[in-house]
Amino acid sequence: MSATVDPAFGQNNPKPKLKNRSLHAVIALEFPSHVPEAVGEVVENLTGANAHPVSLQRPPAVQLSAVAQLGKQIFFDKSLSASGQQACASCHDPSHAFAAPNDLQVQLGGPHLTLQGYRPPSSLMYLYRQPNFSIGPDQGDADNAPDLNALAQAATGTQRAQKNAGTAPAAPAMVPQGGLFWDGRADTLQAQASGPMLNPVEMANTSLDQVQDKLEHASYKGDMEKLFGPLIFGAHGLAVSEAMFAVARYQVEEQAFHPYSSKYDYWLEGKTRLTQAELHGLHLFNDPNKANCAGCHLSKPSADGQPPMFTDYQYESLGIPRNPKLAINKNANFYDMGVCGPFRDDLKDQTQYCGMFLTPTLRNVATRHAYFHNGVYHSLDQVMAFYNERNTAPEKFYSKDAAGHVMKYDDLTVKYHANIDDKDAPFDRKFGEKPAMDRSGHQGYRRVSQHAERRLQALIQGLGMEPLARIDASCASGRDETASHLLLPERDVSGGHSFWPKRRATRATHESIPTGGRQAMTASGETQPAMKTPPVVSKDEWEAARQQLLVKEKAHTRARDALAAERRRMPWMAVEKTYTFDGPNGTLTLRDLFEGRRELIVYRAFYEPGVYGWPEHACRGCVRWWRIRSRICRI
Repeated sequence: MSATVDPAFGQNNPKPKLKNRSLHAVIALEFPSHVPEAVGEVVENLTGANAHPVSLQRPPAVQLSAVAQLGKQIFFDKSLSASGQQACASCHDPSHAFAAPNDLQVQLGGPHLTLQGYRPPSSLMYLYRQPNFSIGPDQGDADNAPDLNALAQAATGTQRAQKNAGTAPAAPAMVPQGGLFWDGRADTLQAQASGPMLNPVEMANTSLDQVQDKLEHASYKGDMEKLFGPLIFGAHGLAVSEAMFAVARYQVEEQAFHPYSSKYDYWLEGKTRLTQAELHGLHLFNDPNKANCAGCHLSKPSADGQPPMFTDYQYESLGIPRNPKLAINKNANFYDMGVCGPFRDDLKDQTQYCGMFLTPTLRNVATRHAYFHNGVYHSLDQVMAFYNERNTAPEKFYSKDAAGHVMKYDDLTVKYHANIDDKDAPFDRKFGEKPAMDRSGHQGYRRVSQHAERRLQALIQGLGMEPLARIDASCASGRDETASHLLLPERDVSGGHSFWPKRRATRATHESIPTGGRQAMTASGETQPAMKTPPVVSKDEWEAARQQLLVKEKAHTRARDALAAERRRMPWMAVEKTYTFDGPNGTLTLRDLFEGRRELIVYRAFYEPGVYGWPEHACRGCVRWWRIRSRICRI
């Protein structure tokens, strides 16, 4: 069975004209893979399902080797710090996507855990795919390490390619890329693990000998001798080197560091659906003229089927505001300039890179508590607003001097302001212009911009880590699909939201909604039992039933709060919940409505004002329905 499409459809008319849109929507909901490829965008917009699912190649789950198990012990060992109270896991908490577990701008360290760090710790997840630091394309497995200054000189004068979401650059970008830490100064996980050991504001050991002495007195000393030989503690620094190698192996082998279990991953595979907010956010994310996020945070799987990493591994200068809460910034002459110093000195003379910092992955970004290299922002709201209005309304983000002038780009010396990106959307707007995430000509553009920012946040929430095996087995099988927020329109009933136009009353009013359904064949060939359709009831009767539902809903406050807490913990999953109320024709459950005919979903898709082009006035005076969220499969 397929949708009825205009016979004139051809290559010159990429979007088909559907003669029966409701029929097509029902088919798309039941058999999304059976809809012609040409109408995939329609399917995606109607259902939230990926019309072109892919197969992602994840690293297999393996049993940790003996070296990795040793690395795990070291990772959680607080005795290796000068304070005796700080381990790797203190700043890279597994329960917070291996990033900071608190709301501090930067983490505290030092001999007594009283000193502020210099930068917020990044997440340790997915770093096994991070390429080595280079300028221009990765040099691969060259026998001799390239001279970075020579590469930088060769790239001098090369015009920086503009980044547009969905468009590959015509030539390789001759900019810094790869490496670990915010400035890329480490190339291996082993080197990265070693850095905090001697950092005076982190674990604060004074020498490698001090670290080695602590390893020699650790509970796992015997394991180290078994793995690396009895002379492991004899040579200077050898035990520290092997210990950091073990930590690196733990990060590579432990699946918790790279589960690829976000909602977006499952959506790519066709195993779940995006909500309308998430879908709108994805469109903004990939729109080169709007948010343009995918220009740097690549959202498509790699050519060999690896899940997207949401980074191009390159370095950017974004003009982040100075963070006055950092102790190091109390020195007015101090500037953190990223690639050209002060925490790496090999590129200090390459001033064209001053102010550039690594583009981090957006995976699990919603779990972070501090954003950007100086931790100046603490919420996605602030981050979205900065990207959207940095140039159009700089007074919102930068401090002012004594004369009241906005000190734009105040965390970078003026002579390096030319390095800051003002070519790529959304930074290509000028002062006073409307921001990128705006509807042209819309008088309330500020409200619309905030709306777009929230839609982006909804998508980004779907990039978060989910514990393995959280997805329901029946939904993960590939046959069934998950709808985390299958809703009647998502607004409170007190807000005057109405759903179905009067002019379609004969087909789309409350009177046509049954609690049963026809016999249907699923995609797997299973026959669903026929269900009876209840008699038509009046609008007043349905309104009375709805009021009863509202009364009963008040009795479910505690359960709803528990459900909300569960949803915050697992944003794209929800516990199935059934609400029962007495209707005019006997007891009716909202579960019955979902198990009945699928027109409920279709109507929600077609008649929600402003979502699919229906004007607000088309829905005036229509029946209002109570908002309900449910977690069900194969709807």
